[in-house]
Amino acid sequence: LVDYLLENHSLAPGLFRTPYSRVGTKDGLFRVCQAAQLSDADLSALQVNVYDVGEALLSFFAALPTPILSGDNITGIIDSISSNAPPSVEFVRTSLSAHLTPRARATLLHTATLIKRLDDDLALTGTNIDATKLISTFTKALFKPSNEPPSRRRLAFVAALCDCRTAFLS
Repeated sequence: LVDYLLENHSLAPGLFRTPYSRVGTKDGLFRVCQAAQLSDADLSALQVNVYDVGEALLSFFAALPTPILSGDNITGIIDSISSNAPPSVEFVRTSLSAHLTPRARATLLHTATLIKRLDDDLALTGTNIDATKLISTFTKALFKPSNEPPSRRRLAFVAALCDCRTAFLS
């Protein structure tokens, strides 16, 4: 899913920031989720759009029995970082290495490359509000569900994980 999105994200303005109900195709999420179960699925042959694949990626994180960033150790570290200064990329990566399984870490880092690419595109064409929505969307997907908006600490952690701009935090 991430590889497809990395190759095709330019076809989907507002990816992860536009409501899927307005841009998805009929049964697109269902077709992508079925195909994603196959190791050699050709997503471009499904007659779906990039938004459907983006929604499937977020659905994948939501369907995990335990969110990737939900362990007490990692959330304790994240929730104790300064809310006035974002953590360094090195601090974030070291924390992940110490507290996540290799598979979870690899999944998260691969997804971070996508978020970084989208943030780089937003730096050229978007606004800080767009960057905030992007980081917020993924922060919500990676932590335990909550009725509260993500904390500044968690937003900063995800932004640093992806090596994204953090100007929106000031």
